[in-house]
Amino acid sequence: MIKKALFLALALFISGVLSAAPKPRPCNTLKVDRCKDRPDCVWIDAHKTKDGKEVKAHCKCKGKCN
Repeated sequence: MIKKALFLALALFISGVLSAAPKPRPCNTLKVDRCKDRPDCVWIDAHKTKDGKEVKAHCKCKGKCN
């Protein structure tokens, strides 16, 4: 009985922790072709910032993204 209660408590704890993890934004994982096909995403080409840091090409959300 105690083992079942501990297992249930552990399962509920793990499911709560996993559901609280932030969800990745929908555009952030897309490759160039899929990114360009979506109206809510924009493809950013690789470039250097003003201070010389390299930025890899990536997809990002236009405006607010859930």
